[in-house]
Amino acid sequence: MSSQAALSLKIAESAPFFTKNLDLSITQKVGDKAHSLHYGVATQNRVDPDLVSYFINSYSQTGDLVLDPFAAKGEVALEALLRGRRVFASDQDKLGVLVTSAKMFPADITEVTLALPMIDLKRPVELGSYLQYFAPFYDVATYRELVNLRKYLKEHTGSRVARFIEMIALGLLHGQTAGFFSVYTSPVVSISPKEQLALNAQRSQEPDYRAVIPRILRKAAMILRDGIPTCMMKASNESSVIISDPRNLVDLRANSVDLVVTTVPLPEQQNNSQQLWLRSWFANIPAEGGIPYFSNCDTINHWLDYMNELLLELARVTKGGKRAVLNLNEVRYKNCPTSLDDLLIKMVTKQLNRYWEAEGIVNIKQLKPTLKNCLKPRENTKGDIANIAIVLRRR
Repeated sequence: MSSQAALSLKIAESAPFFTKNLDLSITQKVGDKAHSLHYGVATQNRVDPDLVSYFINSYSQTGDLVLDPFAAKGEVALEALLRGRRVFASDQDKLGVLVTSAKMFPADITEVTLALPMIDLKRPVELGSYLQYFAPFYDVATYRELVNLRKYLKEHTGSRVARFIEMIALGLLHGQTAGFFSVYTSPVVSISPKEQLALNAQRSQEPDYRAVIPRILRKAAMILRDGIPTCMMKASNESSVIISDPRNLVDLRANSVDLVVTTVPLPEQQNNSQQLWLRSWFANIPAEGGIPYFSNCDTINHWLDYMNELLLELARVTKGGKRAVLNLNEVRYKNCPTSLDDLLIKMVTKQLNRYWEAEGIVNIKQLKPTLKNCLKPRENTKGDIANIAIVLRRR
């Protein structure tokens, strides 16, 4: 090999580390143009679809396989399918997998319209739990309809249409307008019955009857208004979503993934089952008490160990020369003098350089999502924020 060819090969193998700035706040101010299916269920820490589409368009092509091992909200899976990519989505969160699956394999409005009248929502139900937990949120007739719908959905777990209806109902369980099943409350988190009673007294309100079927039909029409593109339906036939530990993707063969795009959990990040107890109840998912991903005392080291195991598994399934994009919603952790992105890049460089090359970072500026009339405002809920995405290249 000539010296010039060797030099060209070296440059191709080790491109300079890049830093890019991506400003999503401009498009967000103009108006969110994401596909309507993204709005099936309101969630905390929503990943911006524009951010997801940027990485999918930059690092993959039509027909490629995109992996999201933390797919609880379904933004990556849906955006990938809309762009004709195949998807392998997984998460340990059963509720999130349910929502992601419904987005990946949606029903159309005709299927929803035909299915709903077949469900008997008027059967009598036991009211002990209603009086103990649900009375502050729902009129008794609404509660009866919800319990009967819940029972029907449990009996039709394998049905694609039932799963889609379930996602819509989950998004309507509680909120701030007459379009929701509940009296005025938070649309994102489930507050406790005691807190809801206090809110009812403060607002001089009490639950009124909210018919379930008309609200589901209206919401279905809204989130299906952009249609289901043919490319998405075709890609869905070659896609899957499972409940799995992201460090052990046994259903995914080696060297099969063209792109990984995911938002990684942060140190001491909690399972949000307690904040979503109403949705967990409706989906027949036992609450697990908010078990953290990382429970060791030395949380930074535990997080890095976890990420090491994750990246080893991602190296197994990712093709050589392809990328993994790791989005960090926060880069500062408590009083740690070094940011999480720096720690992660150093770990990759020192311990995983046989498998991964840290190719660059993307600084993302976007509007911080705010909850109008939020019942318990979180700190730093105003203004712009910048999260960071790390781009790794599989050697």
